[in-house]
Parts: sequence; C-alpha cells; structure tokens
Amino acid sequence: MQRLRSSIPDMQKTLDTVKFLESKQGQEDDIETRFELNDTLFATASITPTDEVFLWLGVSSLESR
Repeated sequence: MQRLRSSIPDMQKTLDTVKFLESKQGQEDDIETRFELNDTLFATASITPTDEVFLWLGVSSLESR
C-alpha cells in the first residue's frame, strides 16, 4: 500500500499532462515541451497534434487512452 501511495505524485503529474493535451486537442500547431528523464535531466520535444495518448503503466503494460 505504501508503494502505491508513494506513486501518487507521479500519477498526478501524468493526469495533469493528459488534461493539458486534451485542452490542446484540435489545434494544428505542434506543442513544444520539456519532459523529465530523471530527477536532474530534462529533454525537449515537439509534440505533433494527435487524438491518441499512450500511458506507461509499468514494465509490461501500455494502455491507450
């Protein structure tokens, strides 16, 4: 149970990201963003508009939203 509770901040970040992407749905311009690779390393990306988001749920599962 503690492990699940400790992952709540990461789940909240993911939910916030999905909500942000939903708010941009229908726009034609790419979204420029930075994303976290680990605690001290970030990368930049250009996200092309899409109707699909994939969430990484663990080592052996991927779910489409």
